[in-house]
Amino acid sequence: MQKTSTFPYICRMKLLCLFFLSIVILSCSNNNASVYVSDASDKYEIVQDSIFRTFNGNKEISSIIFSSVPQKVIVLATPLYSYIRALNVERNVVGMLSLERLSGIPTSIKSLGENNEIDLEKIIALSPDLIICNSFQLKSISRLKTKYQILVIDEYLENNPLRKASWISFFGALFHKKTESNNIYSKIKRNYTSFPSEQIKVVQLNNYGGKWYLPGCKSYISQVIRDAGGEVDCDSEKASSDVISEESAMVKLNKLDYLLFFDFAEDTSGLNIRLKPVLDLVKSNKLKVLYCNTIKTDFFNESILNPDVVLNGLNSLITHGTDGKFFKLIILEN
Repeated sequence: MQKTSTFPYICRMKLLCLFFLSIVILSCSNNNASVYVSDASDKYEIVQDSIFRTFNGNKEISSIIFSSVPQKVIVLATPLYSYIRALNVERNVVGMLSLERLSGIPTSIKSLGENNEIDLEKIIALSPDLIICNSFQLKSISRLKTKYQILVIDEYLENNPLRKASWISFFGALFHKKTESNNIYSKIKRNYTSFPSEQIKVVQLNNYGGKWYLPGCKSYISQVIRDAGGEVDCDSEKASSDVISEESAMVKLNKLDYLLFFDFAEDTSGLNIRLKPVLDLVKSNKLKVLYCNTIKTDFFNESILNPDVVLNGLNSLITHGTDGKFFKLIILEN
């Protein structure tokens, strides 16, 4: 490992500034050890009490963190558990939010609430040495910030499947599983191949509380559709979703080839109720729905660690109408 003293002068100065900036932040927050990580990279490594990332050939401080492996971790951002499970460090996790969204969770991991309802008292009772959350959840646990080490990871903002998968390297550094994480990511990268465009228009719309949400053109799911050979129907050049009117949703539904619908229920019972807004919008034409039950298929975990399987299944369905591991075709009639 190259020592800091051998770095080019500019790199050393940048590293020094980042280090002192981190110290200032920690000092001004009453010993608050909160950590912010905003970017992913293919390479992370532990150096003393810091995690370093290598970016464009330069080594930079990514976060101030433990030099030893954290033993009592709380995970509030549920999708991040996929990386933890892949590295077989579940024993280091003592509590999680929204356990019902996942399957096969060890009984030693305690529930800390569902959705945005975080039970702060349970967090305090578990006495964690590290809390991992996203920026939205940080606001909900603001009362804890001066007492616990908090790692804020906005991995959900990644709009590229391979970039999302590369976070396994960060967790490999955090839990001192560098070799394992590098092997996992190398396999993911080797297997990932995007498909040429089939000029088949696909839109991914969600209906929550009577409002329609359309993912931006630079969102993760939009990139998945494109890599699977589909043509994305989207409006804004954003990585996030926007609320659109019912009229706009109707226009899109009447022009598309497929609606990509993610179902968060245990099974298909009551599906007509969940799809009622779609049924109301469809007039005379049949609407073809690419249906994915995220619970039964473990879609979110697999989409992180096996994105090639997701792409293959989606491409097979939109080009040949063949149901796969994650998606199946449903034809709705008004």
